[in-house]
Amino acid sequence: MRIRDLGALTRRLHPAPPRPMWIHAFGALVRWPVFLVVLTTLACGLLGPPEPVQSVDCHCRITPVRGMMPMDLLPGAAIALGAPFSELYLAIESVDRNELPPTSLTAHLDEAVIDETPVGDVVFTTVSGRPAAWRDMEGTHDDVAIRRRMVVVDAPHGLLFLQIWSTREAWVRNEPRTAALTESLLVLPTSPQIPWGDAPAAMDLDPLPLLEARERAQLTTLPKRLGIAAQLPEDAPFERIAYAAGEVELQGFLTRDPGDGQRHPAVLWVEGGFGGPSVVWERRPVDNDQSAMDFVDAGFVVFAPAFRGELDNPGDMEIFYGETQDLLAALTHLKTLSWVDPRRIYLAGHSTGGTNVLLAAVAGAEARATLVFGGRASLQDVHYRDMPFDTSDSLHVRLRSAIHWASDLKHPVYYFEGDASSMGDAAAMARLATSSGATMTLHPVPRASHFDLLTPVRQVLIPKMLADDPDGPPFTVSEAELLAAMTRVHGPPQPAP
Repeated sequence: MRIRDLGALTRRLHPAPPRPMWIHAFGALVRWPVFLVVLTTLACGLLGPPEPVQSVDCHCRITPVRGMMPMDLLPGAAIALGAPFSELYLAIESVDRNELPPTSLTAHLDEAVIDETPVGDVVFTTVSGRPAAWRDMEGTHDDVAIRRRMVVVDAPHGLLFLQIWSTREAWVRNEPRTAALTESLLVLPTSPQIPWGDAPAAMDLDPLPLLEARERAQLTTLPKRLGIAAQLPEDAPFERIAYAAGEVELQGFLTRDPGDGQRHPAVLWVEGGFGGPSVVWERRPVDNDQSAMDFVDAGFVVFAPAFRGELDNPGDMEIFYGETQDLLAALTHLKTLSWVDPRRIYLAGHSTGGTNVLLAAVAGAEARATLVFGGRASLQDVHYRDMPFDTSDSLHVRLRSAIHWASDLKHPVYYFEGDASSMGDAAAMARLATSSGATMTLHPVPRASHFDLLTPVRQVLIPKMLADDPDGPPFTVSEAELLAAMTRVHGPPQPAP
């Protein structure tokens, strides 16, 4: 069963609305043998302690409330419980992680709202220490008002979908039971969590470091320049500076020395697109603010380097190739500044900039962490136009795809992308990194696109980065924080017409 089918699960498990109690009672009375069986079963359920029900299919266990009994399993349901006399029903489905694209728990709950009205927004919780979320919905079935709760659990082996439903009239009196069912759900001990993504085979991890593999390959690129004339406003908090990259000097934009004699945390920011920095100092609407002004306002030193062939820089653009060395050189320059704390430098980039910082991370960049806003871990299925290399050449593509060096990550990588966008290659890289002992966490941003995630995610990250202790553990980011920031910046979702 796929997630898009869950909205119909109620109709499959209970094709007709619950009958009134007197109809059940009357039918039993005219069939005494059946009545005795039902009465005995009901008495056991009401008087005896409820026994937990568990299933190896979902690696889970739940404790029924009094009066609920196991039902025949139906397609997709690992556990099903129901009791006509209580008008309360339950079903649990387990879905293997690799059967679903990586996305947020919020997206699954939003998708479950089919011909229904949400009752409140998503509520985040934990189940057996695992991230979970739930939402209540109301609708009708055969002209009967139905209330339904869906709980989604990010379990180690995949996703658990718990649904509890009743008539709207019966929901109020069953509300304590609904809460008890929700709270009693347990995830049984299983193997360590399987990250999102169907990772490539271990043999796809290159044994050579990225820069050494490139040096041995001796690939050549076609001449290409794209000098965007970046006009730096007089009131911009940046100045144009030169930094050494091998035997040449390259240009970039750096915030001015605050002159307070202190060392400050810094962000090396690579914006999206090609041609070098152009909007890093220009605030844009929150639906696509690719500037770095949020970091500047928070007191970070910000360096936006331009690479070979960009602006007035010598050389030719190589696109995700020689730019890696330029970025590492920019990082080295940033560490030499007396007003920068070299232990609190963060690499950050959006879109193509995210691809560049991800390549720098696997090439050995010594930074506190790398923040990727929608970059690509693999160029296998990416088709840019007018590239200075043969995009059909598998070696050219491989040596520009960070995924093959996932095990070489030395510092934490936080990957953010809108949950409606493609991030399968990043999920696969995170899976490879995890299996190799490296740290790369995938953060689908709920209800976000590739562009409108920037402002909300920065709002979540900046307080954590300011409080980050380079001697302590990496900070964490939760979906609840991301959804709250998305709602704060962009407002609540608009109801469907």
